[in-house]
Amino acid sequence: MTALYAGAAALYLLCAVLYYRGHFVLAALAAALFLGALTPVVLAAMGPVAAGTALALLAVIPAAYLVVHAVDARRGIFLLPTVYSIPIAFVCTLALWVLTGLALLL
Repeated sequence: MTALYAGAAALYLLCAVLYYRGHFVLAALAAALFLGALTPVVLAAMGPVAAGTALALLAVIPAAYLVVHAVDARRGIFLLPTVYSIPIAFVCTLALWVLTGLALLL
């Protein structure tokens, strides 16, 4: 599990660098790989209820908000304050990674 946990950290950093450089599609792919690597660790470190809650609040909901932002930006209307979805997604996934690390330690 620690290899997946460390790999998730590397994928998180890769996602941040790709996003900073403007490679948004590759950053989204790295984010999906990050969540794919971290999900089994979350499930192993926490019980099913805690893992489901953590994944829903810190991964699924921010990802859905990010999709709403992509649709909003693609249409060019920018009616919703979805520009905040990007930093929210980064903070939530980092919080999920830290929470998982704490669960692994306990």
